[in-house]
Amino acid sequence: MLYYILLGEEKKGPYTVEALLELGATEQSIVMQEGGAEWKIAGSFQDIKEALNKKKCAEYPMPKTWLVESILVTLLCCQVFGAIAIVFSSQVESLYRTGRFDEANKYSEKAKTWLIAGFVTGFVLVLFYIGISILKIMLDR
Repeated sequence: MLYYILLGEEKKGPYTVEALLELGATEQSIVMQEGGAEWKIAGSFQDIKEALNKKKCAEYPMPKTWLVESILVTLLCCQVFGAIAIVFSSQVESLYRTGRFDEANKYSEKAKTWLIAGFVTGFVLVLFYIGISILKIMLDR
């Protein structure tokens, strides 16, 4: 598919999607499909939008999802905090794939925070239980 692009007041083209990206086209650039009758923003054309997302994905690596770790913390340490971590971690990849990179990073960080909170809580509870058990053994003597 070929497109024309408005650069300032000047109509340029036709260009392939790849050539548009090389020119610095964004989702907000004004383009018209070859043979089309109206100008639209580039993001309204599916092939341009997909190419822009691929370009962004190459520039922004996907953040860690923490999903496996969250599941393990849920099973072994603290169910409540682990479940919250699972909720955040399960959304990281879909946010990233739709081009919402900042949100994906925020959800990854939130998942990591709840994961750590769950692990620490579970660890402290285990130490507390061991301490109480030792104390009981000592008092029973």
